[in-house]
Amino acid sequence: MIILLFVTFVLLDIGVFFLFNKDVIAPPFIFCAMYTVSIAFALTEYNNWQLSDYSIKSFWIYLGGAIVFCFIGYLISKLCDFLYVNNDVSCKLKRIKVNKYLFYFFVLIDLIALMLLIKDVKSIGGSGNLSQTLETFRQLSGYSVDNQLPGYDNQLLKIVTVTAYISSFICINNKMAGYKKKDYMFLCIPGIIYIFYSMFLSNRLNLLELASALVVYYCLLRQIKMQKKGVSFKLLVRIVLIFIIVLLMFSLFRIYFGRTDDANTQHYLAVYIGGPVKLFDLFIKDPVHSEFWGKETFYGLLKNLRGFGFSSIPDYIAHKEFRFVNGIGIGNVYSAYRPYIADFGIKGLIVLQVIFSIFFNGIYFIMQKKDFYRKPLIAILYGYMIIPVFMHPIDDEFYRMFFNIGFIVYIIIFILIYCVLTKKIKLK
Repeated sequence: MIILLFVTFVLLDIGVFFLFNKDVIAPPFIFCAMYTVSIAFALTEYNNWQLSDYSIKSFWIYLGGAIVFCFIGYLISKLCDFLYVNNDVSCKLKRIKVNKYLFYFFVLIDLIALMLLIKDVKSIGGSGNLSQTLETFRQLSGYSVDNQLPGYDNQLLKIVTVTAYISSFICINNKMAGYKKKDYMFLCIPGIIYIFYSMFLSNRLNLLELASALVVYYCLLRQIKMQKKGVSFKLLVRIVLIFIIVLLMFSLFRIYFGRTDDANTQHYLAVYIGGPVKLFDLFIKDPVHSEFWGKETFYGLLKNLRGFGFSSIPDYIAHKEFRFVNGIGIGNVYSAYRPYIADFGIKGLIVLQVIFSIFFNGIYFIMQKKDFYRKPLIAILYGYMIIPVFMHPIDDEFYRMFFNIGFIVYIIIFILIYCVLTKKIKLK
């Protein structure tokens, strides 16, 4: 069944590619392509993980979820074509000016945030080399509520993240608009700081998420420059090569992220990217049901409610159980479908997947028709918000992270920093 699932998703990729006019950043294409990659990595461990007994139920959930997502995306795209039939998109790329004094002020804040994080990580992870410190920090902070970073680190992370995404978009924009290096190279600094910040957080996802956003930004800006959404075969090859390079860097960085238990690059990537395929099947065969409403799906929301005084909500760590096959550990990441089913069953999965699809397809196709480049902040926010579509084969990032106060704070910070940096708000 797993081989048939892979072939089916390859065919879906091809069909969706042409159905959405060769638009590689249309949510349906991203969704299907990411699942194809995940299944492909799982197949590299076909014998070790006993994938020959992959269940029919898991097959239909994976395929059904993709069909729901793509079908809703197609309906929304056609509805937008009908509603905005006379829309004329004629913007041209132009330089986005940045107040350098305020920009370097935010860089200073980022550097202070990084130094504070390093201090706090060492206080939890102890002495030793970087890898040992991060490994200890990851184990203690990831599985104990008593060894968490101070609140100011989590708040400063928001500023570090936002400045990285905004400056990266403006950097790509100004380069594609044809300006000299001095007009955009300095904008790389926040992104570099963000990478180091993520390294000390021992967070692998941040690297993949930023890389995904950069590809989205480039493709969105290319649509404006070329006045078309479709990509050439040459560009598609470039995107694939970038994806391969990012994965290799992702694997090489694992030592510095405190993950020293696996020296084999292929197996490491297979476990992280393809592991959810097998783990989800193990979950379907031996399910775990949540003890209370929304435990896995709405972790961020429940944490907020507990902070507001709902003491009946337990204080818990969001990590799921580890599973093994033939004594081989595959991890504890089960794809976005796992929390939906654990909390609400198959019917809940369908409802949550429909909402997920409407949200991202609605934003993207309306954004396309409403000429997003006239308000670049919309494109910047989209690059940040589209991450759950990329990460769906690995874990749920949408309901857990977006349905909480922290996400609203992120949006406010995006708006404020963008307006300040681009002089939309004049400071006297």
